[in-house]
Amino acid sequence: MKKRNRFMKVVTISALAVGSLLVQQCHSNAVTPNEPSKFELGPSIDLGSSQVASPGVASVQKNGHPLNGLTITVPDSAYQGTRQFTISSSEIISHDFGSLVHPISPLIKVVSSGGYANNIYELNIPISLPSGSFPLVFIYNDHNAKLEPLPIKSFTASNVVALTRHFATSIIDQQRSTGGIQIQAAEEYSKIFVSSMQESTVLNTPVISSGFKPGVDDWEFPNYGSYLETGGHCAGQNMAAMWYYFEQKSKTGEKLFNRFSDNPNLWEDDARGYRFCSVIQKDFDWESAAIRFFDKYIDRNQSLDRMKFLTVAGAMLVTGEPQGIGIYRETGIGNDGLPVYGGHDLICYQIGVVEGKLYISDPNTPGLEQAIQFNGNKFEPYMAKTNAGDANHEYPYVTYYAKTAYIEWNAIATRYQQLLDGTIGTIEPSTFPKYTIRVKDVNDHVLVDNDAYASSAVQLYVECNATIGWQVNNTLRVTFDVFNEAGQSVAQYVSDGVYRVTLTPGKTKLGICVQPTIDLSTKSTRFVDFKWYTFSYRNAPIKIIPQTRTVDVGSENTWNLNMDSVPKNLQYYVKWNFGDNSAEQVMSNVNYAAHTYTSTGPHTIKASLWDASDNTCLSTDSATVQVGGSSYIKPTWGSEGTIIIINGSGFGNTQRSGDNVTLHFPDDVDNHDYRAIHALSWSDKRIVASVRSEQGTVGKCKIKVRLYNSSDMTYTWLGPWDFELVRLQVGTVKPDTITVDSTLTINGSNFGEQSIGDSVYFNDRPTPQLISWTNTQILCAVPDMPASDYVQIAVVKGVEDPADRFSGIANVATANQTLWLPRKSDIVSLLQRAYDCNAGSIAYTVNATMINYNTKGDSTSAVDYQDVMSSSLYNETSPDYLFSSNGTDFQITFSYSGSDGRVSCSGKVSSDGRHLETATYTRYDAADRVVLRIGLKNLPLTAYFTSQPQFGWTYEVPSNASSYVSDYYKASYYSNGALNSISKMRSAVKVNLSLFGRIH
Repeated sequence: MKKRNRFMKVVTISALAVGSLLVQQCHSNAVTPNEPSKFELGPSIDLGSSQVASPGVASVQKNGHPLNGLTITVPDSAYQGTRQFTISSSEIISHDFGSLVHPISPLIKVVSSGGYANNIYELNIPISLPSGSFPLVFIYNDHNAKLEPLPIKSFTASNVVALTRHFATSIIDQQRSTGGIQIQAAEEYSKIFVSSMQESTVLNTPVISSGFKPGVDDWEFPNYGSYLETGGHCAGQNMAAMWYYFEQKSKTGEKLFNRFSDNPNLWEDDARGYRFCSVIQKDFDWESAAIRFFDKYIDRNQSLDRMKFLTVAGAMLVTGEPQGIGIYRETGIGNDGLPVYGGHDLICYQIGVVEGKLYISDPNTPGLEQAIQFNGNKFEPYMAKTNAGDANHEYPYVTYYAKTAYIEWNAIATRYQQLLDGTIGTIEPSTFPKYTIRVKDVNDHVLVDNDAYASSAVQLYVECNATIGWQVNNTLRVTFDVFNEAGQSVAQYVSDGVYRVTLTPGKTKLGICVQPTIDLSTKSTRFVDFKWYTFSYRNAPIKIIPQTRTVDVGSENTWNLNMDSVPKNLQYYVKWNFGDNSAEQVMSNVNYAAHTYTSTGPHTIKASLWDASDNTCLSTDSATVQVGGSSYIKPTWGSEGTIIIINGSGFGNTQRSGDNVTLHFPDDVDNHDYRAIHALSWSDKRIVASVRSEQGTVGKCKIKVRLYNSSDMTYTWLGPWDFELVRLQVGTVKPDTITVDSTLTINGSNFGEQSIGDSVYFNDRPTPQLISWTNTQILCAVPDMPASDYVQIAVVKGVEDPADRFSGIANVATANQTLWLPRKSDIVSLLQRAYDCNAGSIAYTVNATMINYNTKGDSTSAVDYQDVMSSSLYNETSPDYLFSSNGTDFQITFSYSGSDGRVSCSGKVSSDGRHLETATYTRYDAADRVVLRIGLKNLPLTAYFTSQPQFGWTYEVPSNASSYVSDYYKASYYSNGALNSISKMRSAVKVNLSLFGRIH
């Protein structure tokens, strides 16, 4: 905002010594909210009433009265016509605002209708200022019994000049309770008094704090300005934050930072909050009204900086509230030859008296701690920007303001309601330009949420009644950006205001930020709005299973489609083309098809997925098939134990003595170095056999059929057929604790297709069910078997007799880990037989909110943090350690040495031992107060071991553990026993309870 120079009278402050701030004692203020308190007053004394035009002066002429000579100076253009000012006073006999408030004037009541003026009143109050003191001027709100400091223009030992835009505190407060509705019949008045504070009171308080914190009470977005306020909305952003802090957080406790955001990766996502701040800025007309309000009060006489430092500190010390700060710099010379000033708005939330710092929240750098340095009785220039996108400049001039004294407070409440109902920025007089987002296609339809697209490339453009853009078909297209949920820009410019985004299969959530260009030379853009849209890309991939296959002529075979990416509620049909000139198959809402080939040869199978609602092809896939001829083998590769089928002719109807299927290694050139393998079935055109080399060899080899002619004792060799031996391998096995009928997942390689004799063994017992078998993964059921400390898992190929499952060399792959299979009686019996718990522990990670209190028991702030704890459930040095159990219940108690307090942990295990039904861990301090309590429920068993005489088990939820925590409480105390803080859980990340004990 720009400010023009005006003449300002400089007042010498003789009551303040010029010098350094000296710290005599070391203590800090307890951050205390502005607590309701009251006065005991004497009778009201009428001091006069008069009609005053603008400009003009209302004054008190009452000889002998302490307020004789009081004046209210009405500036030019404050209002039209005249207003009546009625002034009265009451002696302040006593009060309960605390020791920091020292009234040096009566309570002054000024009655004047009309609400806020269009300029600033100067209230000149006679005082008698004690030596070594400075004055503080307060509005006393008798509706809520709180104080609000007024900005001070100047003071001497005999008078103080305070600034305000209204004498209507009564109406403002009543409008708060009525949602901003004007109360016509209510009397408009403000009650004001002057208090003094010794300079030493401030100087002896090293740190003066309010409850306001950056990253909690400011907005999360930087002040880049908007299309409504292109130069920035720093004042609107700070006023909105201050209003929320006083009017909303004080009631609900909800922090402002990210309060209205759905995605912390994108400040643009908080469109309602961003618009709210711009509208507040626009409402108060900071390019015109603000110039009038603040121009004459820019303190360019830096000899008054000490006064401002002390008065801001004193106001915060009394109220415990943040204060508004304005900073200014000279930006040029106007046409009248006078300097032009630019300003920036800040919030002071803490004062480091020892350091000489005003700690401030700067809307250009949200969430970060900044400071204005006070040195040698002057503020050093603060480096700041007009808005977050501008260059840094030195701002040497510092002043401060109060919240309702300058700002039309209840106008913010009205706009806040618009933020809540989503109409912010659409209601006059402060409105953003209207816009429409369109999808460029055949009809260029309006973008809607959850729209579906058949192509991965979608083109968008925005029509907006802005001023700069692309004129296309009598409409203006403007610049915008598109972001993914990670906060990355994903839009690619095409032409004429059209941008392209690329979708991934399924649903893609994208945020569109409408930000028209405002300057072609700099290509500067400004925010209008941001909205999330979900795009549904219907090209859901399918995959034919298997991708390659060898089949017999005349046999029916089935192919399946993997449709994991296809929406579950999709009505679809699949077209199958089997590549042999047969009729196309169409299967509705079925993901498989069967086909019988009548001729040999290679073929390509094609499948296409179609949306039945609009006959749109969503995706396609292809696979290959080899249809066997007179002679072939399948499969053509596998591990030892793989079942192979040899198709040919002339094998003979039965296998005679001497007839064999043989496996030949590469160096067998004369049919001597071979291995005869077992034939499971034999016919003239088809042999089924199990591959066994029993040498553990891998690589390419040959399969042949040897026929024996007993009449002349000769052999006939048929073949060869190519075959490749691979090694069967098991990688990971999950979970490591299994139960009867549960599912085990085995990952590995070269499992091949499931065939005769393939199985999974648990020690000596085969699985009762192979749920699924692929080349890299097997899912199987756990058999009923005795409980064991360990179970060895083995994947076997081609075993007919279980006794033979380990007879081969490479047809068995064992897991490189052993599993535990618990039985119902294990844990319960161990628990009942245990005589101590010698290494138990409890651990958790919880996202919590800590609420801090002062020594009076009032909450002062709330901080979100992550609480990570791990604690032992055993203390061998404790004289009163106790472990006991009763059925499935257990309890552990012990005391720490010295004054560290005691621990109690009790719980209940389920009757089958598989869940920790309940557990409560409680930690007490030396005064036997609860400092930590966490309750757990229904935690599943994840690990176990038993090795006489020790045992151990763990119940754990490693992620998303909120529903497993039934209770969470954490507290700390002051040395006098008062509550310092409590923590409440917002969510739980993980929880764990382990018991490691000894049994009889």
